Amino acid sequence: MPTVSEVEAIGSGEGLVDVNSWTQIEEFDYKSGEDFLNAPLISDFLMKGWLGSLAPDNQERVTQEIANLINEERHSAEFSLTVKATLITGKKG
Repeated sequence: MPTVSEVEAIGSGEGLVDVNSWTQIEEFDYKSGEDFLNAPLISDFLMKGWLGSLAPDNQERVTQEIANLINEERHSAEFSLTVKATLITGKKG
């Protein structure tokens, strides 16, 4: 994932002016490992980066093991994921 300064530089490099950014910590709660893995934030965004270095045939095995670990370690409580999210804005120059 790029840093805040890298994203701001990308915005400026694309011709945006008055580039501003806001960073906030967001917490997401999941009832199970399966709910975690099926959430769009996880399945469509984060997992692609996390598992990108694995061979495709190993990704399913690792994904299942992640679900198993979450289910074992959460002891019937919700599983929480904390994400530091940054939004940038700018104007066309």
